[in-house]
Order: sequence, then C-alpha cells, then structure tokens
Amino acid sequence: MTAPDTLAKLLAARAGAMVEIGVRRGPEAIALGAVPDAGIPAEASHLGMSVDAPVRLRRYGLGGAVVASLEEMRDLSTLLFEILGKLVGAKMSIRAISGPLEIAVLSGATAREGITPLLHFLGLVSLQLGIVNLLPIPVLDGGHIFILALEGIARRELSVKLKERLAQVGMGLLLLLMAVVIYFDIVKTFFS
Repeated sequence: MTAPDTLAKLLAARAGAMVEIGVRRGPEAIALGAVPDAGIPAEASHLGMSVDAPVRLRRYGLGGAVVASLEEMRDLSTLLFEILGKLVGAKMSIRAISGPLEIAVLSGATAREGITPLLHFLGLVSLQLGIVNLLPIPVLDGGHIFILALEGIARRELSVKLKERLAQVGMGLLLLLMAVVIYFDIVKTFFS
C-alpha cells in the first residue's frame, strides 16, 4: 500500500492529468481513473478520497503507555509547529486549517470508526487547542504569560492603556482568523 503522504505527492505531480489508481474493495482489486485537482500544494493534493493506513493496536504497561503517549504528543506537537511555520511563511494555504464545522464533520466520521479512533482524534484536537492557547497572542493565555514575562524583564508593569490596545489587536486578529477559517469551512463542506 502507498503511504498517504507519498500518494499526495504522486497525485500533485500528475495534477490535471488522468491517473489510474488500483484499489481494493473487499477481496476484489479494481483500477479506477481520476484526474487530481490542479493548483493544490503537494501536501494537500487529493481526489476526494482517503487512504486507509493499517491500524495496529499495541498494548503497554503503565510506564510504557506514559512513554508512548509522551512520544505521540511530541510528534503531534512538532507537526503542529511545522504547519504553523508553513502558514506564517505562506508555504501553506489557510484553507488547510479546520474550523468548528469541519472538526464536527471529522468527529462524526471518526466516531463511526469506533471509540479508539474517536478518543485519538479528540486527544489530537485538545492538544492542538492547548498549544494554540499558549501562543504569545494577546487575549490568549500565552499572550498573558508573554506580557507578564515582559513586565518581569522590564521590572515594571506595562500601562493599562498599552495592555488594552494589545488585547484589542489580539482580539481583532483572532476574530478575523475565525471568520476566514469558518468561511473556508463552509466552502469545503458545502461547495466542494
């Protein structure tokens, strides 16, 4: 089986051209023809399909489970920071961000797969929300921590007026980001 990221790169290289893909439906193997979307970056290239990666259930003792979960959180956190870096560097479209509507759709699809995939998905969403909340953006917890750190370094409190302005700018940016993400959520969900 082709790994999902490898498949996405292969499809991006053939964007706009007919490709033949072998799929397995139960015991039967068939070939399907499709034309990948043109103009979509390699990491997001798709045909409106998903690749089922084999699921392996591993059993751990308490210590092994703690270590494995920390490693998983590290890997997922690293991926989130890579994606944020690509978004800031304009190497990835903001359309790649999922908002509340797409998260609800994905939650429903994951719930149909079973309790284990659903718990993994919910853990992923919680981890990402926690990390984003700690970013140094005014209004978020990370913004408050950042302002407190600045005050600690300066050894004096910032003016209330400056704190208010920072909060207003942070809130404005968050509201703008939420509006854009929800707009693309609606477009992806209802018009794709």
